[in-house]
Amino acid sequence: MEYARSDFGMFTIGRALDSQVFYDVDYLSRKLSPFFRTLSVGIAAHGHQTAIVLERL
Repeated sequence: MEYARSDFGMFTIGRALDSQVFYDVDYLSRKLSPFFRTLSVGIAAHGHQTAIVLERL
């Protein structure tokens, strides 16, 4: 997965209902900033997945 090591905002693997979507944390925080404030980011909170705690504005 060389593309996972590159600079990206978002990418997907697959195109069906079982596709996987990957976001850069900073990119996602910027996109959600009009609606949510990022309170914390837990790297590898669940295995390889990162948890993001948001507060609705």
